[in-house]
This record gives sequence, C-alpha cells and structure tokens, in this order.
Amino acid sequence: MEILSEGGCKDLVMVKIAKRIGITDAALYKHFKTKNDMLLFMLERIEETMVTRLIENTNKYSDSKEKLRSILSYQFNFIQKNKSIPRILFSEALQFKDDKLKNKINNILTSYKKYLIKILQTAQNNGNIRPDLNSEAVAIIFMGMIQSTVILWNLMNYSFSLKDREAVLWEEFSKIIE
Repeated sequence: MEILSEGGCKDLVMVKIAKRIGITDAALYKHFKTKNDMLLFMLERIEETMVTRLIENTNKYSDSKEKLRSILSYQFNFIQKNKSIPRILFSEALQFKDDKLKNKINNILTSYKKYLIKILQTAQNNGNIRPDLNSEAVAIIFMGMIQSTVILWNLMNYSFSLKDREAVLWEEFSKIIE
C-alpha cells in the first residue's frame, strides 16, 4: 500500500512490489495473476480492517451522536495512518475499468452508508437529532465531509492535522443535525 500512497495505481507494478517486499516477481505472480487481483485483495483488506473495526469501535457507544462522532474520529485516525486508502477508494476508483474492483468499492461504500443511515434513524427515533432530516442525504453529507477533507489533505501534501479538522467539522455538523 505504500507504493500506492507514493505514486498511485500507475506505480503499482509487480516487479516494483516484489522488490519492495523482498521476493521475486514470479513468487508474487503465484498469489496475484494481475494488478487488479492485487487491488481487489487490498480492497478486501480495507473492508476487513476499516469497516469491521469501525463497527466494533462504534458499538462501544449507546448514544447515536457519540457513535457518529466516534466514526468521524476513527475514519480520520485510520486514514492518517493509511495514506494510500483514500487514493484507492476515491481517486483511483474512478479509473478502474474492472467491474470486480468497481463493485467491491461500491459494496464497501454502500455498506458504510447503510450503517450510517441506521445510526441516524436511531438518533431520530430517540429524539437526538432533527426528525425532519433525510437520513440517507445526511449519511452522504457525512461521508462527503470526510472524503473532501481527506482529498484536500492529500492535495496539500498532508500539511494539516486531520484531528484538528475533525473537531471543527464535528461542531458544524452537529449544528446541522440538532
């Protein structure tokens, strides 16, 4: 994933990867027939780590707003530690011509959105956020808030702290949903 972080999919070359991890390219080809197979494997690992751990982390909280806050915090912390992930999910995804890769990214983002909608609807039912809000639209806004911040962070060569932005974004997002 470091290679993706440094140069994107164009630098994801089997020979370069094999050299970086200290094996022959033939050994790497035994596990992955194509670059897309490797990307699919990476997406599956992202899904396992990011989405699964995110859900485990938010289940610690009973309050729906605290769950949302913890998701925002978890996402920024996870992305700060794994700089290649936004490139895979946001930037490179639009260039994938492989339906398996597109479907995997779509499944990850759809699952994430559904999870957010469930939390938002629970918050509405409990009177913690405005009942007049469209939970799907708010989930998309929440996702977009993270995505656009991470894209700017990436474009600005990681020159600001995601943690600092998190506090401001949460404060403003809270005003919208309350």
